[in-house]
Amino acid sequence: MRRLTAALVLLALLLTGCVWSRRSVEKVCTEAAEALYAGELDRARAIWEEAQPLLGALLPHEEIDETGLLFERLAAAHDGTDDENLLDRAELLARLHHLPEMEKASLRNIL
Repeated sequence: MRRLTAALVLLALLLTGCVWSRRSVEKVCTEAAEALYAGELDRARAIWEEAQPLLGALLPHEEIDETGLLFERLAAAHDGTDDENLLDRAELLARLHHLPEMEKASLRNIL
């Protein structure tokens, strides 16, 4: 009976951790995307940079690095008027919408 109880407690802790992880990533990405939609690149980048310790523990480092590079490319251009900047912005927004999907518990992500 003790083993079953311990297993159930461990399962509950793991499920709680998964839900918290997904919500945390979703919150950061949503806030950064909303700031980008509003044209506030500096605020979006600050949100992303502030969440780096948390995201580093929850997401693959390649995804974090690629998203960070997109922020840097947009910040370097900072004009936002030519087609390349618009493409970088669209790619960054797509990545910010994709990251929470990676954490979603779905059959596609499991298999």
